[in-house]
Amino acid sequence: MKTIFGGLPVATALTAAVAATVAVPADAATRSYDVGAFEKIGVRGAYDVVVRSGQTASVRAEGDEDDLAHLVVRNDGDKLIVEREKTRGISLWDNEGPVRVLVTVPQLNGADLAGSGDLVVDRMEGDSVGLSLAGSGNLKVGAIEAERAKLNIAGSGDLTAGGSCSSGSVSIAGSGDVLGQNLTCRTVSVSVAGSGNVQIRATDTAKASIMGSGDVTITGGAKCRSSVMGSGDLKCS
Repeated sequence: MKTIFGGLPVATALTAAVAATVAVPADAATRSYDVGAFEKIGVRGAYDVVVRSGQTASVRAEGDEDDLAHLVVRNDGDKLIVEREKTRGISLWDNEGPVRVLVTVPQLNGADLAGSGDLVVDRMEGDSVGLSLAGSGNLKVGAIEAERAKLNIAGSGDLTAGGSCSSGSVSIAGSGDVLGQNLTCRTVSVSVAGSGNVQIRATDTAKASIMGSGDVTITGGAKCRSSVMGSGDLKCS
């Protein structure tokens, strides 16, 4: 397992950080949900979700009883959806109080977050791994092990990832940042439209397209080429 923060396992460090920041009352209610097999997860709204690797799939939520009554956890094909119940086709994203959802899954290769919540995943693996963030939330993955990794942001949220891949693709539309200084790929392609910043490692080749004021920092010794329109900058070392 990859390590950060003085040798702490990535997954342990990130999971512990979120557990410490989500203020669920001591007398919070708890609910468990029956779910089928899934390889991806999608979170909609202001929920705080922690995903850990384990032998069997399970979901447990903690929070106020009234808030849990409006929480929907369901399978949609190979994806697990966590969202607030919909009223007449409208999803009511803003829950009243803090709700923490604890998910266990054997293997995950896709994660997307839409809204202002936090989604933390200990590890993701597969031929192709995809991360998508829309809104002001935060998406964190401790360790990626994949041939191809795609990281996308639309909005102001931050995406943090570690691990390794053969081919990495990063896309930002907005002011969100990709913090991938612990993610090492052989080749990397970066596209920034807006003021978002990217940090990532590449060991072979890297290319960056910047439109706006965003900065891209690529370490790892790759050969870099760039196209810049605006005040943004590429730093390659």
